[in-house]
Amino acid sequence: MANIQRIIFLVENPFDSRDYKRRGIEILKANNFNVEVWDTTPLIFPYLYKKDLYPPFKFKGLRVFLSKEELRKEIYSLDHSSFIISLLFFHAGDIWIFKAISKSKVEYAVVSANTFPSFENKKLLLSFYIKKLFPPTPSKIISILLRRLPLKLLGIKTAKFIFAGSPVALRSTKFPINKNTEIVWTHDLDYDLYLEVEKKNATQAFNNKDYIVFIDQYLPFHIDLKISGLNKYIDPDDYYNSLERFFDFLAKKTGMQIIIAAHPRSEYEKKERYFKNYTIIKHKTIELIKNSRLVLLHNSTARNFAILYKKPMLFLTSSKIDKTFHGELIRMLAEYFKMSPIYINKFTEDLSLNKIFLVDETLYLRYKENYIKTAVSPNLPFWQIVSDRLKRL
Repeated sequence: MANIQRIIFLVENPFDSRDYKRRGIEILKANNFNVEVWDTTPLIFPYLYKKDLYPPFKFKGLRVFLSKEELRKEIYSLDHSSFIISLLFFHAGDIWIFKAISKSKVEYAVVSANTFPSFENKKLLLSFYIKKLFPPTPSKIISILLRRLPLKLLGIKTAKFIFAGSPVALRSTKFPINKNTEIVWTHDLDYDLYLEVEKKNATQAFNNKDYIVFIDQYLPFHIDLKISGLNKYIDPDDYYNSLERFFDFLAKKTGMQIIIAAHPRSEYEKKERYFKNYTIIKHKTIELIKNSRLVLLHNSTARNFAILYKKPMLFLTSSKIDKTFHGELIRMLAEYFKMSPIYINKFTEDLSLNKIFLVDETLYLRYKENYIKTAVSPNLPFWQIVSDRLKRL
């Protein structure tokens, strides 16, 4: 194989500035790779492209494809000096892209960096997949069936690499890999942000020694619920009113202020009636967690920072959230840490808070090794690990 000079990311969600950083574009460039992002959203999820859910983001290497024929043509033109990193979901809607790659000269890799403690409870896992399936659509059903067919029968060649964040992330993958796919051990993508904060020795993001932080997921407006059609179950007014009622209760009981670590894609400046009585801070989630006394969350991946900094956690849910797959994910997490989630819509004033500031360090360490960073992976940024391996081809 020729030396890799050009790296192409294939994505099927609108690409924004957050993705630009999380995909390590600057790191890859610094390692002398020409980097491009090929956005297939208009072809796979056209309604996401048309609705323009996120502010437009542009950089020189970003291409948005509006035609399948155009994308196939570009893939077929690639030679051995190019390498594809697929961030596609491998489902019925994008199988044709994998087939096109398989007919070309180019090699590719898949990424399985983030995962959940979803194999601890089979009952919850089954419920999660049922809710992901419903409402059933031909595309969802076909995706399930296709993932169980031999790749050779589908006309798909296996990935050369899988960049795996942890042993569990590797086991849980449904990507086109087999025993010939090389495993490159990395870590959860959020670990990069942790390394960055630790290198900078970042100071507090909020000038208060005793505060509680809530990791916001912008849940009623989150893209995952829009894609799955489950956003109808979570009414914004009901959700935020329940949250604020619980926050008021907790603040009164603990004497601590509640700070909102806003989701990076949230737009609370346009939705001023939500969290109007609380301090909202955006793009400082890690720093806020690092210096907090307690972390409130649903099932955000930012839980990793609470675990890395050994912060106590409380998992929050509601009867409405339970109607979505987020309900199972929250219960899986709570169960892993031997806790029960708090229902923000039906808690009572006599809710016990005796053990909320306790941390089981043994469980935290086990979680880190299984889900955040394996001991065998280098303590380097995710995309530096990738760069080092690709340079050796």
